[in-house]
Amino acid sequence: MTMFYLWVLKKITAKLVQSSANSSHEDNITLYYMIMYNAAQLEFNEDNKPTLDSFLTECFEESCKK
Repeated sequence: MTMFYLWVLKKITAKLVQSSANSSHEDNITLYYMIMYNAAQLEFNEDNKPTLDSFLTECFEESCKK
């Protein structure tokens, strides 16, 4: 990922996780995960749901270590 894409993603993510008058932190973060999951489904369309779920869980756990 280029530095520009990473910068844009960080800016968008910061806005996505903020609560607002219309939605809570939980609603916004759930939406963020839903968008990411859908993108992963499109990218890894040969995987079934359990395989994709396992892969994304591993990625999430690895991200918590950093």
